[in-house]
Amino acid sequence: MSSSLQFGVFKTLHKKGFINLSTWRLNSDNEELRDRPSSRLFIGEKILSNYIKFSKDKINILSDESFTAPVKLRKNNFGEDIIDPIHFPLMLKKQIQDNYGDNIEFIPLIIIRNQQDLIYSQYVEEYNLKVYKGIDLLFDKNGNIDLKGFEVYKYYNYISELQKVFGQESIKCLIFEEIVRDPKGICQLFDDIKTIDCSDIKKMISQSHVNKKNKDSFGYFTKDLNHHIPFLNDAQKDTIRNFFLEDNIKLQKLLNKDLSGSIYNYT
Repeated sequence: MSSSLQFGVFKTLHKKGFINLSTWRLNSDNEELRDRPSSRLFIGEKILSNYIKFSKDKINILSDESFTAPVKLRKNNFGEDIIDPIHFPLMLKKQIQDNYGDNIEFIPLIIIRNQQDLIYSQYVEEYNLKVYKGIDLLFDKNGNIDLKGFEVYKYYNYISELQKVFGQESIKCLIFEEIVRDPKGICQLFDDIKTIDCSDIKKMISQSHVNKKNKDSFGYFTKDLNHHIPFLNDAQKDTIRNFFLEDNIKLQKLLNKDLSGSIYNYT
């Protein structure tokens, strides 16, 4: 969903001149991983200046799903001594204010997804770590789920940090599963741009499913179709659910939204 929003919705609106989008590999697939905005923050550096060339008369969107990449994943790229992404909001705010002053309206947008599906999807996406480097992102050497390094997906904790840095009222939080059914939450982000119609945004989302994976009734395949990754079983899902349960209960109260039942099963 994050890539589909970036390159389906946001990039389309950027090309039409409605917004100013800044994201990694917007115009070229050859940008180095180390130059990615989130990568710069992981290694304790400022993001490159070309990513914060903002417009004075448009909505500026700085987008990078790896602002919330788990530490467990990025240690494989940059080593053990990296910055925890919980610190990224303050780092971003400070760099932008250093460039443009304090009179800036920040509206952080975070899209959350139930952790069982999110972590499994990421495991499939990064499965080549296991194939080519022998690094298993999800399971330990005994075949048990190991969630150390996935703490960034404690959404209550992360959103609380966003509120601390940017102010409680400024945060926009959308639910992945709700957007899949009805993208009105995305439409509402652009209510002030009267020339954008919600039906057009729905069409952009439906026609731009980026990184869509092949699957059968038992699991998903890697992009090269050479490897099949079985769906998580109920016990494995419960392990993930229980790891995040306490934080998720707090999240439900924070959002004042019933997240129980078939999607999150928080109760």
